[in-house]
Amino acid sequence: MLLAIARAASDTALGRDQSATQRDLDGTRFALRMRFGCAGDEPVPGRRLTFDETRGKLELRIDNEIGAQSPLVLGLHESGYEAVEGFWVRRPWLLAADCRQAAPGAEAPRTVAASAPGPEPSGQPQSLNADAGERSSSEQRHIGIAQFFTPDDARTHRRAERGYAVTKVLRAGESPSLEGYDIVLAGRLRRLASGRVIACALSRPSAPPDCLVSVQFDNVAIVNPSTGEVLAQWSGA
Repeated sequence: MLLAIARAASDTALGRDQSATQRDLDGTRFALRMRFGCAGDEPVPGRRLTFDETRGKLELRIDNEIGAQSPLVLGLHESGYEAVEGFWVRRPWLLAADCRQAAPGAEAPRTVAASAPGPEPSGQPQSLNADAGERSSSEQRHIGIAQFFTPDDARTHRRAERGYAVTKVLRAGESPSLEGYDIVLAGRLRRLASGRVIACALSRPSAPPDCLVSVQFDNVAIVNPSTGEVLAQWSGA
């Protein structure tokens, strides 16, 4: 999927016709893993990990980060949809779900920080990576994956404000995974009204295009990558 996004972004920037490649993508099955909660990571709005060491209670929550009023969604000018739900791919240059290596000479924190609930997610991520403070959010590239809902789509498949949350009591002496946790998205790529599956938009000529992948989510899960344990999963999301 990430390679297909790169091709769509390149074609958009070059002004090339994408009708054939976009048509071939429609209906393709996909599975995408995104890591969060790595030891030493800064809190990210919309993705929260908290651990009550006294009670051994681990809480994980993933909120929908993309909505119908997100600037990127509005900039695509797709019509006929009344709701959009999805997530930002915050490190699209990584071709595997994993924790980043610490910078040379840097000492990684030894404990997983409990991230306090932050402000409600905005239309765009505050930054695509935790250490992007040297550049403003307006200079970041935005890559997202989302499901577009028409008025005819079943409302029971929408998560709305519920997000994806799981609570687990760990065994005595057990700690949260230092490798973080994966949110695993699976389903099919789905063509938008415009015919595009991966819709990209240029904010300015000197910047890479922002892109949004249109999908149908069949399953969303939160997984411990260290053990393979599925902590929670939701069907027909």
